[in-house]
Amino acid sequence: MATTTKLSPAEKKELIALGATLGEIRDLQEEGYAFAEMQEVCRGIAERKEADQQAQADRNAKATKRAMRPENETHPGVSVFNPAGDVARPRPELRCKMFWTGVPLEQSTLTYDEIERLNKLTPGAYRCMKGDGTPFEIRVEAERDTATGQVDKLKVNFRVRGYDKHNHLGMLAYLDQMLEQATGLVGAHA
Repeated sequence: MATTTKLSPAEKKELIALGATLGEIRDLQEEGYAFAEMQEVCRGIAERKEADQQAQADRNAKATKRAMRPENETHPGVSVFNPAGDVARPRPELRCKMFWTGVPLEQSTLTYDEIERLNKLTPGAYRCMKGDGTPFEIRVEAERDTATGQVDKLKVNFRVRGYDKHNHLGMLAYLDQMLEQATGLVGAHA
């Protein structure tokens, strides 16, 4: 059995300053290491701990980077609403706040063609046809900025409750019908 090395409080403080814990110092004492050998071991322990801390810091930095920035930094913006992608074919901005039967419209959930046609809409009453040929009215109302007179909100409203909720076409079909009436030209959206 090895002899336990006795250390003064000053020597223990020095070993602790080198990065050793009291448990590690006690183990070295019980194994019979001389003070100079303990200093070397403690320097090695400190270097290992520093390397471990640096490796953990690197892992944390990489994890934070992944969480803060997606792997695909230059996402092409391909979606069901823009199959070509926002990089290849950026969608235009809506010219103002717009509502479709009370639902706010957002650029991210509209197709390029829908935005293009919505931006061409003018206030008025339009006679449109449902999918089954039933005529109905769509009203487009504009709210203007009092200072500039510019349209800052456009509301597209038609009945969608009760019996009126059946046989509706998609937004593009109605936008095309309204634009044809507004301009008098078939295919006015082109």
